[in-house]
Amino acid sequence: KLYRTIAELRDLGPSFVSVTFAPDRSNRDTAFQIAAQVKEELGLESMFHFTCIGATKEQIIRDLDMARDLGLENVLALRGDRPEEAPSVPAGSAFQYASQLVRLIKERYDFGIGVAGHPEGHIESPDIEQDLRHLKEKVDAGGEFIITQIFFDNHYFYDFVERARRIGIDVPIIPGILPIVNQAQVRRFAALTGATIPPDLARDLERLGDDDVAVRKLGIDYATRQTLDVLEQGVQGIHFYCLNRSASVKAILTSLGRRWFPGASSEKFAEENLESETVKDLA
Repeated sequence: KLYRTIAELRDLGPSFVSVTFAPDRSNRDTAFQIAAQVKEELGLESMFHFTCIGATKEQIIRDLDMARDLGLENVLALRGDRPEEAPSVPAGSAFQYASQLVRLIKERYDFGIGVAGHPEGHIESPDIEQDLRHLKEKVDAGGEFIITQIFFDNHYFYDFVERARRIGIDVPIIPGILPIVNQAQVRRFAALTGATIPPDLARDLERLGDDDVAVRKLGIDYATRQTLDVLEQGVQGIHFYCLNRSASVKAILTSLGRRWFPGASSEKFAEENLESETVKDLA
């Protein structure tokens, strides 16, 4: 299903395909192999997600060496979610913060480094200001671009960008858009990320109930409006959380037509927005 989804989206000219880690890092080898195959066999740039929670420094270096040796060039550096039952980062973890992982990657490797941003604040953070300070630490340590967590109200994103710029974060900030496909999905992601569901969207979801076809159509329409709005504000790309499903993203971009980046979007993205070769070999 994954490769079918990628093949279906390839003609839309994505700048990269992101490949996620399991929270417990158990799919590490598989994730690396998939990222390598996306690059070598499908001809698309890939970016692997990499978490450090629960890992020793030796494990982290070994894993990153493996990724480098497979020819991977881009990483989204994350702390990772702590286990639900754990009050803090597990004992034995080499790093407490993602900024420490970013610093190690910057010192030892030539990866393009992305970091995560949270428009409404990280769910563990007491306030947005502290969360932004942590984000600046990640950028100062070597983060070259930011991909945000999902949001359903664009005002949170615009406020986040303004606050980030105000404290000296000047790297590209890429909004993360999640096309809603069913009730369970949107509720789960809102709970995991702390994303606010605006009242109008909540009412529409409640009205549609368990009609998945209607909810998916609503999700396409809503994400299309979100995407058009951020594009009109001059964002430097969009990161769609397609979750191995291509239909909604294809429908969104088809609806946008020429208002979306043209077919050579990866070249546009590299030349105009990521001048530091943040994501390697796009042009």
